[in-house]
Amino acid sequence: MTPIQNELHEHPQSEPVHGVNLICRRCGDEVGHLCVADGNGNSKELHWRPGDQVTLFYRAQKSGGPEFSFGEVLQVNGDAAEVRFDDGTRDLQFRGGDVFWDKNGKEHCRLASHFDPSGTEEIALVCPTCGQHRQHQCHAAGPALLPFEAGARVDVTYPTHPGLDAGTYSAFVVRASGRVARAYFTYEDGETEVTHLYQSADGAWRDLKYGVPCEVKSES
Repeated sequence: MTPIQNELHEHPQSEPVHGVNLICRRCGDEVGHLCVADGNGNSKELHWRPGDQVTLFYRAQKSGGPEFSFGEVLQVNGDAAEVRFDDGTRDLQFRGGDVFWDKNGKEHCRLASHFDPSGTEEIALVCPTCGQHRQHQCHAAGPALLPFEAGARVDVTYPTHPGLDAGTYSAFVVRASGRVARAYFTYEDGETEVTHLYQSADGAWRDLKYGVPCEVKSES
């Protein structure tokens, strides 16, 4: 994850990044995308829909330190969105790229991931870096292109990262399609979590929920 700078974000200048794929978490498809990393080439209109799930990264979180927050989109109007989090509803103003202004918390935050869980055939895949979107026809899940299948036990290792507890955690793969695995975690304190793990063609792994790199190994 790129550190936020000047309350916003630190990205290269407005240079297209070739070969960036947007990933469908449901069917595992990869959609080619020309990413403008700092968002200068984008409109300021959000391509979210009610029911979408978003992960936002807050640098300060009311001076309590870095934190990821998970919310459900309630309504969208142009560049504004009302999002429900565990601690209440927040009004977010889209600033372009991956940057939002939280009107309730009075601080900037960054989009870490966006997911449409509706099950409809056509969904918007939103780039968490530049904010652009691509319409995607989601089809039935295809065969897994991963070194394991549904039912496997895997160890997922996260490096040190603001807002995350570094370490290795065991997970159960409940679905695998294309290069995406849906993984179910049960932690020592009894808490559970579901996330999606993506392996690119070069073998690198990424947690799509948090938007951070990780390492994944199948338990023998």
